[in-house]
Amino acid sequence: MLAHGIDSNSGVGEMSDAATQVVALTNQVEALSNLFEEVLEKDHIFLLLSAVISASFGIGGSLLFRALHLRDAKKAAEVTRLHQALKKLSDNFAVYRLYADPLLSAARSLQTRLKEFTASEERGVWFKVGEPQSPFIEYKYVGTLFRLAVFLGWLRAFHRDRARLDPFNVGNELRLKKQIEGIQGTLADGQPVERQRTDNLIKDWKLAQLDHKSDQHKKLCWMIDGEINRARHWEGDYVKLRQLPPERKLEFCKVLASGVRAILPTAVIPDLTLGSAVAVVDRLCIHEALIYRDTQQAIGDMVLIEHANGTRRYEVLGFRSFIDRFGTPDARKESTDARWFKDLDGLFNNLDMSKDPGSDARPALIRDLSDKLDQLIQSLDWIQSGVEKESERLEAKLIELERAGAHVGPAPMGEVHVGGGH
Repeated sequence: MLAHGIDSNSGVGEMSDAATQVVALTNQVEALSNLFEEVLEKDHIFLLLSAVISASFGIGGSLLFRALHLRDAKKAAEVTRLHQALKKLSDNFAVYRLYADPLLSAARSLQTRLKEFTASEERGVWFKVGEPQSPFIEYKYVGTLFRLAVFLGWLRAFHRDRARLDPFNVGNELRLKKQIEGIQGTLADGQPVERQRTDNLIKDWKLAQLDHKSDQHKKLCWMIDGEINRARHWEGDYVKLRQLPPERKLEFCKVLASGVRAILPTAVIPDLTLGSAVAVVDRLCIHEALIYRDTQQAIGDMVLIEHANGTRRYEVLGFRSFIDRFGTPDARKESTDARWFKDLDGLFNNLDMSKDPGSDARPALIRDLSDKLDQLIQSLDWIQSGVEKESERLEAKLIELERAGAHVGPAPMGEVHVGGGH
């Protein structure tokens, strides 16, 4: 077979160009190597090629044999690199899943409950005061508080132990960060309520509709919010706007009218009467129950249990311990964590999901929270799927190289796993 390409009776000196000879020999040995690799083990190939090359080409063959060794060494190095990459992926993913798995489970559990009582009008009044409160409804209520507290707990653990977590690339990290911040913002930010109050006033006074993104609408939001905060202290101690005497409500509406004219000079404000002022104030008193970001962290800390020597640094309170500490209204009031429970409780207490957002902001907040939880769940699932696909890609490349005859010392593939529970 060798004789087809080179005349063995012609010496190396008969070649006019040594470089051309080396290239030709390299190509032929490459062809031989590829042929033998299909039927023989790597070690046999090297022995056979060594004998043929040494007998046929002398020193030139020896150089080519070394080139083959170099090529196979590169294959072995690639196998080593792939083993290391797969092990790092497996190790990082195992640490990541210590928190990602329970966070995913908590997100799914909370979302299931939120969808449960947003799916129908009958369930939407489960927590409304005045409705029959059976043990089942009480269980649902406390269970809902528990699920939200657990979710905030795992968010807190995820944040606290962030230094150990690696979502595998910057894109994944930014995506998770953005979605977690979106959930925190839904619970904490009052802008939707401010916009709704402004829309209510525009409707009551029949003002021109304004886009929420316009500067005029934003200025009206800030003005109304500021005047409400000032009016709450008109009587000395803090009082709710709804509790002001009718005369004070009329005075308040006149202050609002002055503020509106400053922002909308052409606005025509209707005549203000005692009755119309009371109605306007009632429409501005939207029920809101925000859980501010620092309060979310405090609630998370409330249910965290630290294990200094555990595989995972943090765990979250189980339902039994939660019930023992917070299972009844009296227990929640007497607890040392009552301050934080007040905000958690306020989101669901006397909740009626059928209420118009113009009077209660919580139904819209809960629906928005459910949507954002769905996005987080999809992202966590997507990251796990992406890691599994990358693991499969690395394993397939390793198998391809090992079948081609490249061997190296690290642990066999069976000892490296990315999937599975923790």
